[in-house]
Amino acid sequence: MEEEPLLINKTIKKIEIWFRATGTNVKSTPKTRMDTIKSRAIYIINLLWLNMDLSGAVVWFISGIANKKSFTELTYVSPCITLSFFHFKCFFLFLNEDSVDKLLEKLRELEMNERARPKHKDKEAIMIHEYKFLTNLISFLNLFFCGLIVAFALGPVAITIFIYVTTNEVDLQLPFLIIYPFDAFTMKYWPWVYLHQIWSEVVVIVGLGAADYLFYTFCSNISVQFQLLKYNIEHLIPDDETCGRLPNIEEIRTEVVDLIKWHQDLIRSQTPCKLTAWDFSEVNLKSFMKILSTAWSYFALLQTMYGSSP
Repeated sequence: MEEEPLLINKTIKKIEIWFRATGTNVKSTPKTRMDTIKSRAIYIINLLWLNMDLSGAVVWFISGIANKKSFTELTYVSPCITLSFFHFKCFFLFLNEDSVDKLLEKLRELEMNERARPKHKDKEAIMIHEYKFLTNLISFLNLFFCGLIVAFALGPVAITIFIYVTTNEVDLQLPFLIIYPFDAFTMKYWPWVYLHQIWSEVVVIVGLGAADYLFYTFCSNISVQFQLLKYNIEHLIPDDETCGRLPNIEEIRTEVVDLIKWHQDLIRSQTPCKLTAWDFSEVNLKSFMKILSTAWSYFALLQTMYGSSP
């Protein structure tokens, strides 16, 4: 009988197409060298494609300021620039791909460890509830992002048709105001420029969705692990000792050690807070408390030696 796939792998499988479209090599199955080459090629193509429009939008904005265009006219290009900078979320995901893989492997390991523990309907309910919530959220955002892409793609066409119907003139519109080395509003170039800008928008939205989906997946799975850890701690010692699953103290001790290791795995990503004193010396909580204790002892000594008696 085939083993049921891990919930985190099922979630990654649902959003895997978003990672492929952005050129991020995140998969629910083992990755190969060819997967890495393909993802790198897609990412570079998308990056060059998007930066072409971004550069044209920035040039249009600067020329608009130089030509003293109104504030309203300048804001026409702001969506392109803003959305393009939002794509940096996917860029940081691309840079930290190794860390993402390590975190995924650790979450898979934690879920497999949970499957090896005694099953209980309450624990299964926790996992199923979080998984359904996450999949419903992903489905809703899929509809939202797809609707956003469709609205973006059809908006200029609808405006062009409306102008033609009302004025009987063909006034071609584009999603973004971008400077090109040619006249983009002629029928010779307009369809290709239109498709180019639409794909740039798709690259941005897919990049945003991929980064957000991965963040939601990590948060949901880590939350599940904390809830399961809480459940195991609360039920470490059953109310009825005669029918409990821990018959002796040795098993309790072993279980406690496992729970502590489990908790350490969950909090290991937290970076300790510290002060560096201009990189001269690290001052963390432990060293600060030691300094405070020493200062208090010195103050108490001075108070004893030089303090005035009542």
